[in-house]
Amino acid sequence: MRDGLDLGLVIAEAVSKGWGREEREAAVAAWEEKMFVTVEKFAAITLRNVEMTLGANSAQSMVKAFHEARAVEV
Repeated sequence: MRDGLDLGLVIAEAVSKGWGREEREAAVAAWEEKMFVTVEKFAAITLRNVEMTLGANSAQSMVKAFHEARAVEV
């Protein structure tokens, strides 16, 4: 939801400043580039979690993850 708000603010700023189509598209493209960097980080985390929970060694992977998490908390 925050992403949609941020994009809306980019578009609103471009419109309120009277930017032309090319300038508006450039502003949106700049926002998209920034988002791709953020999304890439979360996609890597998600892939790791999917492989851990659904992979061939999922039971062992989950036990290991819980042990590692517990060691960090202590």
